[in-house]
Amino acid sequence: MIVKSERTTYCVNRDWLSFSGQLILSRGEDIGDVELSVPDGYRLQILSQTNVFRKRAYLLNRQGVKMLTILWQPIARWLNRRLIQFQVANALLYSCDLDRMIDITLYLHNYSFLCISRLDLCVDFECTTRLRRIINAIYNRKMYVANKHNGNNWWNDDAQLVEPHDMNWGGKKSDFKWKLYNKSRELEVTSKKPKKPYIWEEWSAAGMNITNVWRLELSMTKVNAIKVYERFMDLDDVLSNAFMLEFFGTMYKSRFVVRRNGRHTRKSNDRVIEFIRYPFDGVIVKAKETIGVVKDNEVTTQIGHLTSMMESTQVLSSRLVFNHLAASLVMLIAKYNLGKYFVMSYGKSVASYIADLKSTFNAQVIGNNETLSMSTIGERVNSCWLRQKWIINQQKQKSYEMDN
Repeated sequence: MIVKSERTTYCVNRDWLSFSGQLILSRGEDIGDVELSVPDGYRLQILSQTNVFRKRAYLLNRQGVKMLTILWQPIARWLNRRLIQFQVANALLYSCDLDRMIDITLYLHNYSFLCISRLDLCVDFECTTRLRRIINAIYNRKMYVANKHNGNNWWNDDAQLVEPHDMNWGGKKSDFKWKLYNKSRELEVTSKKPKKPYIWEEWSAAGMNITNVWRLELSMTKVNAIKVYERFMDLDDVLSNAFMLEFFGTMYKSRFVVRRNGRHTRKSNDRVIEFIRYPFDGVIVKAKETIGVVKDNEVTTQIGHLTSMMESTQVLSSRLVFNHLAASLVMLIAKYNLGKYFVMSYGKSVASYIADLKSTFNAQVIGNNETLSMSTIGERVNSCWLRQKWIINQQKQKSYEMDN
C-alpha cells in the first residue's frame, strides 16, 4: 500500500505470511486418510515430502499460478499430528485480498487457527542523497544500528567506489531480523525483463524513481510470542492495513535505532540519527482495497466461471455467445476495479485475454451438438456462484461450532 505523509511517500507491505492450524477430524477419521478439498477453478499440485512433513502441495489457480503452499502430516513425533501449515504466495500479499485466501484455506479442510509462523513487513523508499550518506556511514561504521551487520558490496563503474547494497542484522536463531538493501537492484528494474512487476508498478504509482528504491525489511519468525494490546497477534491483525502500519512503525522506532559512532563508553550517549522519516501519522492513499480487490470472493468466483465457459469449445464456436460473455466479463471487472486482479491471476489484461481467445475462433472444432443459449449460461453461472457461497458458509459454520 502507498502511504503519504507531509514530507515523503512510502510503500508499506507484507512480504511473507505463513501460519499454522490444527486439522479438525470427523469421528473415526484418521490423519492418514485426510484429503484436501479443492474449490472450483483451483487444483492441487502434489510435491515430494520434506524432512518435516510427509505431505506437501501447491494450490494453483486455473492458469497455473501458485496461490498457496500447504504442508501437513508431520513426520516428527514431537509435532502435533494434526498440524497443517499454509504459506501465502508472495504476489497475493501485494495485489490480492487476503480475506479471500483465508476463506479458501477453510474450504480445503476444517481447521482451527493456531498461530502465525512467520511474518515479514517492509517499507520501500526512494533513496535520497541524505539516505545514501547514512547508508554509507553505517557500512563504514561511522554510524551503527544495535547489532553487528554484514554487507555485500558492489562497485561504481565510474570511480570504482565501494558502496553497500545489502546489510543484515540478526542471526539464524534471532526472533527479529532486519535487512536493508537495494530493492531496485534485486528486481533488475533496468533490465528487459524485470522481476516481480507487481512491486515496482506500485512504486511507479507512488511517483518514485523505480531505479533508486531501497527496502527496510523486518522478518519475524516467532510471531506467536508477540503480544499486542495484551494479547497474541492473530490473522485479523495481519489482515488490517492500519494495524500493520502502526505495528511496523512501533518496531522500527524501538528496534532500528541509528546512532553516530561517538566512541563513547556508553553507547546510549551516542547521537541518534533519523533514518527514514516513517509516517506514523501518514495517510493510506492506495491500499489493497483500492487496487482491484474486493472483500467478497463471490465476484472473483463469477469471473472464474465466465472465463471457464469462454474457453470451452461450445462457446468458441458461437461468436454471439462469446461476445455476450466477453462483454459481461469486461463490465464486471470495470465495476469492481479488478483489472490488477485479472492481470495477476491470468497473466494478461482482460483485453489481451479476449483478443487471444478470439484468434482461436477459426481453429475450433465443435465437439458435440450441445447448444448454449443465453439463459442456460446465466443459469450455470448463478448456480455455480450460489453453490460456492453455500459451501464456504457451511465450512465456516462447522469450524465455528467445533471451536465452541
